[in-house]
Amino acid sequence: MDLVLTDLWMDNLDGRGLIQEMKRHPELVNLPVVVLTTDTTPESRQGLIQAGALHVLNKPFSTQRLITAISRAVDVGCNGRSSVYIKSESS
Repeated sequence: MDLVLTDLWMDNLDGRGLIQEMKRHPELVNLPVVVLTTDTTPESRQGLIQAGALHVLNKPFSTQRLITAISRAVDVGCNGRSSVYIKSESS
């Protein structure tokens, strides 16, 4: 597995909870996480980055922005982490 692509809002476990759960498993802790969200507040973005998300991508987003976020996440992989916030075209 090269990365995790998840939505912030899910039925049983939100994106932050997923990231926290991943930290409990050594084989998952270094996987880059890209979070998709409609929550555009700075607090939400910062919370996701602090939780361990590599990229936060606001909905709606273009296919190109999604491809860019995934490419960057795969490039970073386990070689290091730098958080990136990718705004949607409507933001």
